[in-house]
Amino acid sequence: MNSGAIPEGLLESELFGHVKGAFTGAITTSHGRFHVADGGSLFLDEVGNMSLAMQVKLLRVLQDGEFSPVGSSDIMKTDVRLITATNMNLEQAISSKRFREDLYYRLNVIEIHIPPLRQRTDDILPLSEFFLSRLSDSEHSKKLTISSTAVSVLLSYHWPGNVRELENIMERASVLCDSDEIDLDDLPDRMLLSKGDFPDLTPTAELVNLDSLLSSIEKHYISSALKKCGGNKTSTANMLGLKRTTLLARMKHYNIQRDKGNYQDE
Repeated sequence: MNSGAIPEGLLESELFGHVKGAFTGAITTSHGRFHVADGGSLFLDEVGNMSLAMQVKLLRVLQDGEFSPVGSSDIMKTDVRLITATNMNLEQAISSKRFREDLYYRLNVIEIHIPPLRQRTDDILPLSEFFLSRLSDSEHSKKLTISSTAVSVLLSYHWPGNVRELENIMERASVLCDSDEIDLDDLPDRMLLSKGDFPDLTPTAELVNLDSLLSSIEKHYISSALKKCGGNKTSTANMLGLKRTTLLARMKHYNIQRDKGNYQDE
């Protein structure tokens, strides 16, 4: 259940159910998700968007395995494996009093961190090909490939919208493409504005060495970010969305030297 997409007034009913007459429009008794999922698993997406009042009620279920349907004083038991997801930084939300710290530690038993797409560049082309393949299976769609120049842009783009943005861009390109190959003209302008900021990586041969292409792009952006940040490695790591230790390891791997005369070390 996408808890962020359900209005606050209905969320409690969706989770815990309600009895007949509990509110206007409640013409029958309805079981909530915690009742239906008893003995199984319940996945709550966008849990970070829950109000503090709803967080208290969710905490009660996690601590005691109990809840009350809306409009009822009955106590119901449930045994549910709860899986939650959010794109919000919950630790920052706790600091700003928008998320309860006790609920965070109840939820954070086993944490699976999924990095943003810009940190998973190896996934970009397989995902692009998957989306294009799925589109080609639908009606009135042709099988498309991606040109080497378009590949270089896809790999260098920062993907603020992550996988959903990539899916939408592939759908857009499939509509605009008037050949069997997606090229620069089929990509949004926002992806091309920074095209001159990185070297021309278009291969002269028909085959693309993706490992070499990706390494060239990564090395270029690390070097450029270091210059823009005056050599401050912490700022550079933040700009690139990397941990500082990861940045140092990649600098060593690509033999990127620091100009001690111009750069500030940190």
